[in-house]
Amino acid sequence: MYVCTVVTLLAMASIYTSNDSIPNNTQPVGSNPVIIANVDYLGEQRTNSCTHRDLGFLGQLTGRWYAVYGDTLWCKASVTEPSQDPEGFHGMVRDSIAECSDSALRVKFTQLNEDSPVAHPKQFIPCNEAWGKTLTTGFGGTSLCPVDDDNSLIFYLVNQNPDGLVGAGAAQVQLSNDSPTVVKRYGENGWWWNATHEARYGLHLWLGRYEFLHEKPGIRDSMNTGGDVTVLETKHTLNHVQQGDCFAIRTAPAPEGPWSDDVKVYTPTPIDSGFTYAPGVHPYLDSAGKTLTISYTNKNHIQVIKVTLE
Repeated sequence: MYVCTVVTLLAMASIYTSNDSIPNNTQPVGSNPVIIANVDYLGEQRTNSCTHRDLGFLGQLTGRWYAVYGDTLWCKASVTEPSQDPEGFHGMVRDSIAECSDSALRVKFTQLNEDSPVAHPKQFIPCNEAWGKTLTTGFGGTSLCPVDDDNSLIFYLVNQNPDGLVGAGAAQVQLSNDSPTVVKRYGENGWWWNATHEARYGLHLWLGRYEFLHEKPGIRDSMNTGGDVTVLETKHTLNHVQQGDCFAIRTAPAPEGPWSDDVKVYTPTPIDSGFTYAPGVHPYLDSAGKTLTISYTNKNHIQVIKVTLE
């Protein structure tokens, strides 16, 4: 049984432990059993609105799958096809959420405004003006993480543009009127961790001040809460290899490794020399793991490929 997660290879390779008695597991071990039979480009993801957006982190709430997006730029009010959107700013939200379907090429925004003739997504994690939050406040979101049958948790970054990082927070999400809704945000100002003195995004590269807890004595017992940790229900691990913008797969028997070497899967063609990032596997489309359907961001376009394994 292999485990799967979506990671950035650059970040993984930069983390190590300062304790010489603990083996360095950042180097590949063994052989990678993955054999790629075929890779098909399926096209661009469509929605029930008209937007440009990025990310699309996949997670579950009440057994249903949702994609959480970052900056979601609205197309002009009369536009129904994103490729026909004229230049200029037509409105936006800093995050949005859509329900997945039986195809990675189609998702449905669950919270839409009253714009006509095309309704546009509302902000998923609302701006609270009492906390000083506006549309200039950036959002660094993650997937919905189920905690029980009715609740999921989402972690997010608070970036008060242009002043930089403020902190990171967590929110409780439930279904309300058949739509994922934030019902509680932890912390007095909508975030838990203060970026001025707590660990924050980017510190994985500050090796002089970072210690990676890998297989320290007692760490498994101290973290055991009575259940197994499932990273992702598929047999493989997807990596976004930043060097060369290539997607690759590596495998491991457990989240802590040891990890195999990479098998290159696909190199997207950047749009207008932009960035390709945030690959995410849609495991609900093939529970047997014989295929991997992967969506990713290509300059505010969500594109989809299907990987068939031997």
